[in-house]
Amino acid sequence: MKKLITSTLFLALIILLACSDDMTVEPPTIETTVSISPFSATINEGIEVGTLIGTVTGSTNQGDISYSLSDINPSGSIAINANSGSITVADAAAFDFDINQQITATVTASNDGKTDEATVTITINEIDMTAPRIIWTGPTVTFSKAAGADPGDEANQDRISDNVWITRGNNGGQIYNVKTESAYDKDASPADTEWAIGKIEDIDNLTFQSFRDALGGKPKNEVGTDLVMHLITDDIYLSLRITNWEEKKEGGFTYERSSM
Repeated sequence: MKKLITSTLFLALIILLACSDDMTVEPPTIETTVSISPFSATINEGIEVGTLIGTVTGSTNQGDISYSLSDINPSGSIAINANSGSITVADAAAFDFDINQQITATVTASNDGKTDEATVTITINEIDMTAPRIIWTGPTVTFSKAAGADPGDEANQDRISDNVWITRGNNGGQIYNVKTESAYDKDASPADTEWAIGKIEDIDNLTFQSFRDALGGKPKNEVGTDLVMHLITDDIYLSLRITNWEEKKEGGFTYERSSM
């Protein structure tokens, strides 16, 4: 009798285990979604190759987005960073108002086989190449962003002009132009600016580059160094000196600059 009961229990256990395997619930499959917004910007003619025009805004519910450009008109005039979405000048000759007043393209955001497309429209401003430079030599302004302060808050942005608002993110890295950028691009930020090491009275002898190239990629090593910043669209030159650069990844920095 005991053997019968034991065998019955053993058989029931096997059936129970088999049923539990069949009843295993698979987690639901999440379908990847991708979206991207149209991009537009206005920039002066006569800018150099590599100048950052701005960054497209894309989003996905999982994973990472890659970006690409197509239907570029004129062909080869602009390029995009596949990872960051930063759009830069690829052919300086295309940014001549007498030749092109507008550059257009289609930007595609992709992730896991899903894509979305949007338009890119860049308007080129004509500038008077013979006009004298606008050089700010007015009273010194000190701007500071505390470590951990919200870069999206106006109080933590140096709104130098309508086109250039300087801040720094809280994950380290360099400064960027929050007016047209959502985060820094290490090769080209801040957008719509170029930089040189030197004094503003020597402006005719200075070579202007991106912030990272001008400072050798390490702003912390240039604390106290005389710099000249050029606001490209505004065509304004001003002197600037970094006085503090937090090395922690909390985005603190301070600089002094000339004003109008």
